Amino acid sequence: MACEYELAEIHGAKGLKLAVQYWGERSNPAVIFLHGGGQNRHSWRRTAESVAAKGWLAVAFDLRGHGDTGWSADGSYAIADYLDDLEAVARSVNVNGPVVLVGASLGGIVALLASVGLPGLVSALVMVDVGLSVEKDASQRIRSFMLKHAESGFETLEEAAAAVAAYLPDRGRMRTPDELANSLSLKDGRWYWHWDPKILSSTDLSEVGDGSLAPVARRLSLPTLLVRGGRSDVLDERKVQEFLECVPHAQHRTVDHAGHMIAGDNNDAFNRVIGEFLQSLRP
Repeated sequence: MACEYELAEIHGAKGLKLAVQYWGERSNPAVIFLHGGGQNRHSWRRTAESVAAKGWLAVAFDLRGHGDTGWSADGSYAIADYLDDLEAVARSVNVNGPVVLVGASLGGIVALLASVGLPGLVSALVMVDVGLSVEKDASQRIRSFMLKHAESGFETLEEAAAAVAAYLPDRGRMRTPDELANSLSLKDGRWYWHWDPKILSSTDLSEVGDGSLAPVARRLSLPTLLVRGGRSDVLDERKVQEFLECVPHAQHRTVDHAGHMIAGDNNDAFNRVIGEFLQSLRP
């Protein structure tokens, strides 16, 4: 299987260095994965390996301020900045044609906007547990979790794993300390989430909320798939129908035994859904 990877740096908006990872043959058509806020490219590892084994070049990168990508010195974390970064990555791998975008949560919003705003560069779109508006209660719950340990950090990786388990009590298994190591960095003897706290004050999802994404979605003509976690508190059935009304040609799949973080909650089922959609794109 073509699942070996390499890590590279690409310059995004304002010259910010983006950490980009690849799985598969560089000559294959590309699928770019965009993670949610507070996550990083490692969230997609198992899915990227699965996609690469099916003859695609899987590409995942850390959004600005996340993981191994640079932090913006002036706190530039607007949606437009994420879009510019994505365009830089997409143009670097589209030598074999337009790219497929797979975006979760914040990454899904960016992917949707790029699918309409970058004509000719994107061939298909997968929205992962995100719709056309942001559920305020769920958004606040995610934000509260991100804020809770942003400044204090954790004494051990085991403590961080316990915090995640408390936040995601329905997840089938607790993440091990080793799995969490890619999401934290060690500073002065304590472990801190590997993202810039300025993101919480600089990334304003209200700028794409309150129905403003609906006109964008209505312009979608690309093959589109909306994936919902069966236990999601972010994307309910009403929001699914709202999306399908704006994008009537879109496919819709629900992954059982999964919440908002579908790829982590039920990866095998998620990989099957993604694999089937990608297969449908083959000529």
